[in-house]
Amino acid sequence: MNIKHQDFISKYTDPNNTKTYGNGTQAVQAVYHYPSDKTAGVQATRLLKIDSVRSDVERIISELNMGAKVRLKAVNCIITGNHRQETTTTTVDAEGKEYKSTTLKAPRASDIVKAVDLVEKITGTYDKNRAVTDAVSVELKAVFRAQRAELTGKGGGGKGAGTS
Repeated sequence: MNIKHQDFISKYTDPNNTKTYGNGTQAVQAVYHYPSDKTAGVQATRLLKIDSVRSDVERIISELNMGAKVRLKAVNCIITGNHRQETTTTTVDAEGKEYKSTTLKAPRASDIVKAVDLVEKITGTYDKNRAVTDAVSVELKAVFRAQRAELTGKGGGGKGAGTS
């Protein structure tokens, strides 16, 4: 592992740096200074696939005891709309002057839905709701079969049952 890998790990796992903590693209930008976020994102994915980098990240997060708590806090920011993604674009005119513009984007509705789903999975609510939904579904099927049997005078025993 080289010094830049270690710098990336440091930025990626620093809970005091809200821009780079848990954000591979921004952590790579802080270390490597790539011209585009797309390139930085690709590099972040590559770095996190390296066993030594991934194991160090997991170890640090585990030592800080921040895994689920921090993820829930970050996801909550997305759900409440408090999270903004900052994108900086640099353009150069014909005279060689650089112009930078920064755009803040709020999470999309699909991101919020995914965030809610993730919170439910992390907290175990997802499995509890799923079990309740499955139980209700079984009960509803039984009610529908009984109603169909009453209306048709035939047993509602499943596929092909009671058909002539």
